[in-house]
Amino acid sequence: MAKRSSSSKKGPAGKPLGPDCRVVLLRGKEAFLRAQHTTGFKEKLADAVGGVDTFLFDGEKDEAADILDECRSFGLMSGHKLVIVDNAESFVKDANRTLVERYVQAPNDEATLVLRADTWRPGKLDKMIAEVGAIVPCDEVNPEQAMKWCRLRARKRHECELDEKAAWMLIDRFGPDLGRLSAEVAKLAVAAGTGGTVTPALVAEMSAGSREIEPWAVQQPMLSGNAPHAIASLRRILDSAPRDAHVPVAMACAQLAANLHALAAAKGANPGSVGKSRKLWGDRLYPIADAARQADPVAMRALLRDALDTDAKGKSGGGIPSIDLEALAVRFSATLGGQARRR
Repeated sequence: MAKRSSSSKKGPAGKPLGPDCRVVLLRGKEAFLRAQHTTGFKEKLADAVGGVDTFLFDGEKDEAADILDECRSFGLMSGHKLVIVDNAESFVKDANRTLVERYVQAPNDEATLVLRADTWRPGKLDKMIAEVGAIVPCDEVNPEQAMKWCRLRARKRHECELDEKAAWMLIDRFGPDLGRLSAEVAKLAVAAGTGGTVTPALVAEMSAGSREIEPWAVQQPMLSGNAPHAIASLRRILDSAPRDAHVPVAMACAQLAANLHALAAAKGANPGSVGKSRKLWGDRLYPIADAARQADPVAMRALLRDALDTDAKGKSGGGIPSIDLEALAVRFSATLGGQARRR
């Protein structure tokens, strides 16, 4: 689980985020959530007052007096002003804090001040903001929360289904960064079409041209025990990826071999416990645990040695990486294919 940020500490929440808020604090490291809350609030405000003039400031660069003067002055075009301050933690520090506190205690009814902060030190200003507005945590999410968020966003925003395995592939690749995940889900939804389903195969296909190689897209074919399939998948990845892509591909193969060896060597142990120590869970753990269940630990150790040798050779510039990786794919298939036949 992701480490909880300091912005998740309990404190005054103030009013619900709505048009009667005169000061809003969006605090937390998840920039996408800060942007989403800002957009939603602006829409509510515009619906309530009929028009909004928006002014954007940077708390690190702009003078506090200039920002507060903008809040106090009346708008020329619309009836209400929305004054947004990024890096608000700098805007309220040191001598500026007294100025901000003075304004928050008597805000202009014709303006709303939105403070957006990556980090925030709680204090009496929070209570003042809660009296006239809202405080909204925008904390980072953990991988499981991000996976569920992706599936819900695909369904609600894009009217398509996101397969759970496909969602985990996105998390493995991009991490729990909601901004990047939102863009990726939108792209995949277009490919799947309204009412369609984003599958793991579609994620692998749409990601093929990216500079980032998703490890599971490399590892899954290696588990098949089918050498032609593994080699064909490997070639697709290398042909569409940038130069030196063999390095992350070899690392993914070595990681898979290490996981197989650990699970094969721990026969009788709970796969979940072993998987936790290897940072494997859910639909990543089960296929690897199944392949390792009846595997010979000695054969898995030899496969791991070959994978590490291939990884080291590729990083040192020795051999021909594409040929070495294809040979490794054959060794994976021979080792795991034999296990599959015995099952």
